[in-house]
Amino acid sequence: MQKDILWPAATCIAVVLVITAAISLRGQHGETLGGGKRDELQEALRQESASPYRWCDLGESLLEDGQKEKARYCFQQAEKLAPNLPPIWMRAAFFHFQMEETDAAIQCSARVLKIVPDYDQVIFNYYDRLVPSVEEVLPHLEDNRRAGQAYFRHLLGAEATGSAAKAWEWLREHSFADDTLAAQYLDLLLKQRMTEEAVPVWASYLGSRRGDYPDSNLLFNGDFESPLTGAALDWRITAVRGAETAREDQGARSGQWSLHISFQGSEDLSYRHAAQTVCARTGEYVFQAYARTRDLTTDEGIRFHIFDPESSARLDVYTEQLRGTNDWTRLEKRCRIRAGTRLILVQVCRTPSWKFDNKIQGEAWLDDISLKAVH
Repeated sequence: MQKDILWPAATCIAVVLVITAAISLRGQHGETLGGGKRDELQEALRQESASPYRWCDLGESLLEDGQKEKARYCFQQAEKLAPNLPPIWMRAAFFHFQMEETDAAIQCSARVLKIVPDYDQVIFNYYDRLVPSVEEVLPHLEDNRRAGQAYFRHLLGAEATGSAAKAWEWLREHSFADDTLAAQYLDLLLKQRMTEEAVPVWASYLGSRRGDYPDSNLLFNGDFESPLTGAALDWRITAVRGAETAREDQGARSGQWSLHISFQGSEDLSYRHAAQTVCARTGEYVFQAYARTRDLTTDEGIRFHIFDPESSARLDVYTEQLRGTNDWTRLEKRCRIRAGTRLILVQVCRTPSWKFDNKIQGEAWLDDISLKAVH
């Protein structure tokens, strides 16, 4: 056991006697003592003078009675007796919040965050209600990656975009940001219709990975050379029965990677399971992609669908489709983005067939996809 966890019994008893005498003296002057409950707490502390829980019990009772400095002393002793005991530091944090000592409260709670994740939600709720700004919290998290990421996820869940923006910058400064958190942050920004903020947040986070995005190409990772992040502003792949979709490092048109879709011949598949969201402004654009296919059956093949998910009347176009076997083929479509459109969706798609022999089988590869403004 660490030396600073337990005091010598004689010292603890002496301190208890001092506090008891002070409380008795106050009682002689007519101030509230808490009656029998206070006597029980004092007796419990006499019997377990090295227990940080007993010190907290008495401290909370003293605070309730308005004896703030005596309560402070009790909590100080509790902290010394239990330097690594989260329940004690949680009680100390709440004491400081009640005393309106925000900085001390954050210090105590941050200590808990470093030890265990069990109290995360309670602590973050305290911060929401009792701390004026996330900028007061973040410095106390220091090098605590786990707590910093958990706090950021809490802010995202509360849809606190302003606070989340500050926490995001703190995460990036400390190299705590990752692809999963970036994807979750973008989801919130897009949900809140903050498209003007989403693109620079994403591009800045990507750094050298962004390539020509968004300067000339509004689609990120159109060559699939970067691992998929799961973000809305990257290619999102969702599972579907009857097809498998993944990056493949063989037979790309350029570079090393392309997107490979294998249709298994078990479904008349409505395929819309590889897509990227694009934040685009009003104007004329050219969409271009390259695809190759092998033994792709049925009369409905593979193509791209570019549309406004909020209003198909503003934009809803398809490229030509490929069926059977084809070497790398360019698929191109001119698009006009009208006023009112905030987002467009670029989907790889296959529509169901009306034919009797409609269960699609075969393979397709996609590469070098772009959406560029017409100047």
